[in-house]
Amino acid sequence: MTRFTRKPSLIAIWAASFGFGTVSLPAVGQEQAGDQLFSFGLQEKVGATDNIRLDNTSAGTTYYSDTELSFGFANESGPHALEFFASGLFRMVDDPVIGTDSGFRDPNVDLSYLLDGVNSRLSLLASYSKPDLAFLDPLQQGDINDQDFYSGGGQREDYYASLRFESGLQSPLGFVFDLNSQARRYDNTTDPLLFANQTDTAAIGLIFRFSPVASGRVDVSDSRYRAEDANDTNRETRDLTFGLDYEPSAISLLSVDFGHSKVLETFGALPGVENNLSGPIAAVSFQRQMPNGEVSATFDTILTQNGRQNTLEGGRIFELPTGVFEFSIGVAEGETFDARPIGSIAYSVETLRSAFNVGLSRTASISDTLSQATETTRLDLGYALDLNEVSALSFNLYYADISLVGNSATGQDRERGSFYATYNHNVTEDWDLVLGYEYKYYKPNTGGAANSNGVFFSLQRDFEVFR
Repeated sequence: MTRFTRKPSLIAIWAASFGFGTVSLPAVGQEQAGDQLFSFGLQEKVGATDNIRLDNTSAGTTYYSDTELSFGFANESGPHALEFFASGLFRMVDDPVIGTDSGFRDPNVDLSYLLDGVNSRLSLLASYSKPDLAFLDPLQQGDINDQDFYSGGGQREDYYASLRFESGLQSPLGFVFDLNSQARRYDNTTDPLLFANQTDTAAIGLIFRFSPVASGRVDVSDSRYRAEDANDTNRETRDLTFGLDYEPSAISLLSVDFGHSKVLETFGALPGVENNLSGPIAAVSFQRQMPNGEVSATFDTILTQNGRQNTLEGGRIFELPTGVFEFSIGVAEGETFDARPIGSIAYSVETLRSAFNVGLSRTASISDTLSQATETTRLDLGYALDLNEVSALSFNLYYADISLVGNSATGQDRERGSFYATYNHNVTEDWDLVLGYEYKYYKPNTGGAANSNGVFFSLQRDFEVFR
C-alpha cells in the first residue's frame, strides 16, 4: 500500500531548514512492522553573494545556481532497523576568482543500522560529506570547533564510522565493545588552521548489575589522534576507569567514575620532544527529576596533553506550558589557564502561529587541534511566524567567537556571525517558494573584519512515500 504523509506546517519547514530538529512520523496506527519509508527531495536555488570567501577586500560578486537532489530510505522489520540518506547538487558558478565553473558538489551520505536481539544489540553508523567551504555556514551546525573559524574557500571532507556491540542487556553481567573513527581532510584551502586530522578510539567495558537500582562499570579505552599540522602531532590517550550508577530514588541518579589516564604526545617534526603525563581521573554527576523539569550537577577532572583540567557545572531545566527554559553555570580551570566561568542559558517557546528560541553558551577546554586552552562563546537566535496558511517569515541570527586563554595567549581571537531573513510560500500542495537575504561576518586574529551580503531564491519539493 502506498500513501503520502501530511504536509508539515510552515514553522516545521523553517525549523528543519535553520537548525531546529524535526522528525516526520506517520499517524498512529498507520505504520506497520516492515513498512518502508522512501523520501525524496528536489530543490533549485539561485543566488548572488558580494564577498563569498569573506576576504578583507571583496573580489566581486559571485552568482550561482544549485540543483539539489536527495534520497532517503528507512526500514524497520522485527529486530532490524536500517536508515540511509544521500544528497548532492549540481552547481554552476560565475565567480570573480575561479571564473565560470560547474560540476557535482556537496555530496553527503549517512547510513545507520541497528539489530536488537533478546539480550544483545549491534549498531553501525557511517557518514561522509564534502562541503564547499565558501558556501558553508558552520554556525548552522550543531557543534563547532576551532577549524570552523576558517577564512577563504576550498573543500572539506568529513568521514565517520562506528561499531558498537552490547551483550547481556538483561543479565547481571554485560559486555560492551565500541570502535569509532573520525577523520577530516581539506582540499584547495589556504588557511593554516585547516590541516588534516584523524581520531580513532577503541573501548571495551564490563557492566555489573548488582540490583535494579545499582550497577557498576569497568571501562578500558585507547584513543589515538594524528594531525598533519606544522609539528606532525601524534597523541595517544589510554584510560582505565571504574564506575558506579546508583538510584537513591525513582527520580534521582548518582554516577561516580574514577580511574587512571596516560597521555603520550610526540611530534614527527620535533624528534626527541614529547609530552608524557599520567595520573588519576574522576567524574561525579547527579540528576534529579522535578515536577516541572530537572536539576543536575557534574564535576570531572581529566588529563590532557597540557596537564590536568577540572570542570564543575550545575544546571536546571524548567518545562513551561508552551516551551522550555534551561540554564547552567560553572567554572573550568587547568594547569595552563586560570579559572574561567562557563555555562549556558536557553529559552524556546512555540505557539500555534509562531516559534522563538534563544541560546547563549560559553565553554573552556584544551583544544585537540591547537593544543592550547580555548574559550568559545555562542549565541543563537531564531523567530518564525506563520503569516497565513500558506506563507511564513523567519529570522535567524548566529554568532560565535573563540579565543586562546592560556597563561601567555594574546591576540588569537576569531569571530563569525551570520543573519538570515526568509519568506516561505506554499505555491502548491507539494512545492515551496523561498526568498531570502543572508549576511555573514568574519573577523580573523589578524587583519580587519570582513562581511558579505547575499540574496537567494529557491523552489523546492520534499515528499515521503510508504510501501
